[in-house]
Amino acid sequence: WPPPGVPFITTSAGTTLVLEGTGPQAVDGALTVSDSDSANLIAASVTILDPADGASEELDGPGCAGLVVTPGPGSLAISGSQPLAIYEACLRSVTWEDTAATPTAGARTIAFTVDDGTTASPVATKTVELQLCEFAISPITGPAPNEVSWLITPNSTELDSVPEMTAAPPVMTSAPLLPLTKL
Repeated sequence: WPPPGVPFITTSAGTTLVLEGTGPQAVDGALTVSDSDSANLIAASVTILDPADGASEELDGPGCAGLVVTPGPGSLAISGSQPLAIYEACLRSVTWEDTAATPTAGARTIAFTVDDGTTASPVATKTVELQLCEFAISPITGPAPNEVSWLITPNSTELDSVPEMTAAPPVMTSAPLLPLTKL
């Protein structure tokens, strides 16, 4: 396997865990693309099969230089005649993010396919699991120039009912800000 002449995607083992509020995360940075009879591919697609939060779940392909990436609701269409390595790098860079104000925890299935112009690959899937954050992390003005502080507080009434949590003050951490430059 794979059958001769059929492009093929192999996803890595396991589930990609994503913590709420961490921004776009790579779906599978280790997937591989192969095709025994073609050096180039002409298209790929990536689709969220079961988006729990509908249009708030987004895919992006930030590492798809040299390819045309067309986003759709819960999907990406990728096109352009390029070598397998370019498609592999592109698909490895695909990110998933749930931008819902109140995201739904749980697993989503992301489907990948590629096409060499003669044959489409079988569908390869990867599970992404969203874990909700039990704390609210809020930036506040830093005490010194170029410094930001983060106020970490319980984000759940369930946590508020835990005795250790009700007596504990919020945790504050600091990190230097990086200077921003205008391009």
